[in-house]
Amino acid sequence: MKRLLALLLTLAAPAALCDSGVWGERGIARSFAVRAPYLFEASGLGLSVYDTAAKDPRRIATIPTAGESLDVAISDDLYAVTRGEIQRYAIGADGALTLRSAIPTSDYTRIAAGDGYIATLGPERLTVWDTRDAAPVPIGDLRFINPVNTIAFHGSQLWVSVQEQGVSGYDVNQALQPVTTLPVNARAMAVRGDLLYMAAGTNGLVIADINDAAGARILSRTDAGAVNLINIAVAANRAYAAEDANTIDVYDVTLAEAPQRTGTIRDYAQVLASDGARLFAGGTQLDEFGLPHVTPLRFSVYEDAARVGGFSDALTGPVSGAATDGTFAYVIDWPWFRVLDVSTPSQVREIASISFPAMQDHVKIRGGLAIVYGRGLLNLVDIHDPWNPRLLGTWDSLGMPGGGATFAGDAIIEANPETGFHVLDFFKYTTPDRPMQIGGIIWHYFELTSYQTTAYAFDISLIRVADVSDPRHPRAVREVPVAHGPAAVAIGEEGPAHLVVESPSRFHVFDLSDPLNPAEVGTESAPLEPGVVAAESGTSVLVARPGGVDRLDISTPSRPLLATTAMAATNPMQISAAGGKIVIADRYSLRVYGEATAPPARKPARVRPSH
Repeated sequence: MKRLLALLLTLAAPAALCDSGVWGERGIARSFAVRAPYLFEASGLGLSVYDTAAKDPRRIATIPTAGESLDVAISDDLYAVTRGEIQRYAIGADGALTLRSAIPTSDYTRIAAGDGYIATLGPERLTVWDTRDAAPVPIGDLRFINPVNTIAFHGSQLWVSVQEQGVSGYDVNQALQPVTTLPVNARAMAVRGDLLYMAAGTNGLVIADINDAAGARILSRTDAGAVNLINIAVAANRAYAAEDANTIDVYDVTLAEAPQRTGTIRDYAQVLASDGARLFAGGTQLDEFGLPHVTPLRFSVYEDAARVGGFSDALTGPVSGAATDGTFAYVIDWPWFRVLDVSTPSQVREIASISFPAMQDHVKIRGGLAIVYGRGLLNLVDIHDPWNPRLLGTWDSLGMPGGGATFAGDAIIEANPETGFHVLDFFKYTTPDRPMQIGGIIWHYFELTSYQTTAYAFDISLIRVADVSDPRHPRAVREVPVAHGPAAVAIGEEGPAHLVVESPSRFHVFDLSDPLNPAEVGTESAPLEPGVVAAESGTSVLVARPGGVDRLDISTPSRPLLATTAMAATNPMQISAAGGKIVIADRYSLRVYGEATAPPARKPARVRPSH
């Protein structure tokens, strides 16, 4: 009976979240498709349509999608892949999109369109669909041992580049059997006329004549060993091939047998498309680790390798971090650290924002301080007065992304996979503008959380339990064999706290009656796609992943129970719960759930006590 009651309470809990809201919706360029003069974009948040007739395009429509929009392609209609559906839209003369069909699915991330067919690509299979009916009909699957790099259509020919196996051509009208294979490891492909242009990594630009799939032949290989091409688009007599996220090599391909590199463009290069005459180059600003630091520019337009215009947006994401105390949300929306009033979730309002160099991705709060972390640095922000947040200092671990940070007792700790576990001081032995490390534990860490003066640092295959009661002499006291994954500590008003870890395929629940000796007391199956987690209370943990939010009920720790909620999530990057509020940094927006409470009263600024 107790188990049944717990289940009913878990399932009913979303109804108690009677207020919800979304702040700061924005898209991020994921994929382009063009039918001049209109550019269509999969923006993650949905589908956007731009009129590109003028040099500076204007956005004329945005169509939200229930799941994250991932890729688009055009032939007779516009086809889109989202997390959850394959969609088909008729394109009006004015660029307007009208939904013709939507097919539920969950295992595709890429799409290509040809004459009467589309192909969808996922981690496990490539599926070819007949599009003669409004709702495409699957006609067969292709499976490969090695990953598929990219796909492209030339009429009813499907070209598939399989890593280290070459580029194979299929005549879909005949059968799903390859009719030829070209010895090219293409990272990306573009078709113009009867020519296939391939960005072939260190083998440079490769061009093949594919007029007859069975008789396809390579015409030229250019710049092998001199470049590393990963993306490509072709416009007029030029091929634009990306070497990295921000470098585009320009090739004169007037003679397909003898292309010539003529210049280089420094611009976004992650998303490339052409209308036959112009190049559209979009994406985000990436750091040295390939992580986004977005600027307002969404994409640029080039004619004859010269920039002639572009489109910028005030909000370009990602919203990567969020923490709440129930009244305020502290949000990482690069380049801004924002403070939002979330007392009424449906009416979120910004009350303050600051920008500072080397801002990191995620945030945790405690006692009037916020730690911002995620890329190997740690920013400390004073939030005693939420209307006037102040950067106190930044510490550089000389490490890399992929770790974590936490408060433990009086200590602040940062850990990452490259330089280890660092106990930091900002006040006692130094000043906030000159933080210093006062203790550490070597090894490689991918996640970090804490309870009281105990830290739980996650290596690839184990939890390293660290006693930091003496911050200058932290000690690793125990190792627990559990693979790393998102972790949170649930602290109840009564009874012991519990550490919950989502390792691959399972949740693990540990009793923390003795924080230095966590005892595993229960497990539960976990979805294959990992999420982000946060303790909601002493008896439940929230798990957000693309598609939604689950709640892990640990009221009976030996038998944890995972149940779905009504809360939405598109591509969550961090989740936080406190004071009856739940906030999700959902890449394309901030989502807020919870009961409405009294708005905060502005108080005189408090001076942070000296240490």
